[in-house]
Amino acid sequence: MTLESDRERIVEQLSAHFAEDHLDTKDLEDRFERAYRATSEAELSNVLSGLPALSKPTRSPAPRPSSAPLARPMDMTPERRYLAIMSSFRKGGDWTPNPRTTIKAIMADVKIDLRDATFMDREISFDILAVMAEATILVPPGVRLECDGFAVMGEFSDRHDSSGSDPDAPLVRIHGTAVMGRVTVQTRLPGEGHDQSSSSKR
Repeated sequence: MTLESDRERIVEQLSAHFAEDHLDTKDLEDRFERAYRATSEAELSNVLSGLPALSKPTRSPAPRPSSAPLARPMDMTPERRYLAIMSSFRKGGDWTPNPRTTIKAIMADVKIDLRDATFMDREISFDILAVMAEATILVPPGVRLECDGFAVMGEFSDRHDSSGSDPDAPLVRIHGTAVMGRVTVQTRLPGEGHDQSSSSKR
């Protein structure tokens, strides 16, 4: 496990502690700052010092979809993870989503655009954590969508129009957590909207 993956785990645990009222806003921000500045596993572990045990474990990765893929590039992995810290992240245009995608946005701006994406799997899932950040997911009309999430001093909103969805259409599952941030799911036609960026940062 790398230092960056450890940092993601610590940030997720801090968010869970905040949701359970173990931390106030100032303490959360201070511990986030310590987590970003940590350069060793020991320093990261100390970020959680003095906190009680969580009543629930932090969320584990979503299960792999049971449906067999229709087709898949040979080098495509089942899961892809993105981390955006104090930055802007865009993914869109002609691309193929992985079966599972995990996105951690910390004081960042994230947009995932599925309108021109090629769906190689019958089901795909996104697990999004937005901490003092904004994450927007754009989906085309006709796809099936299942959303669940919660917000702590933030907003989680689903504005998807499911009318006319084909039962055999691809299913997109989205789990969003907003901590002093916002996660928004919207239905838009391809080409609609002011931001047509299709670049991505890996």
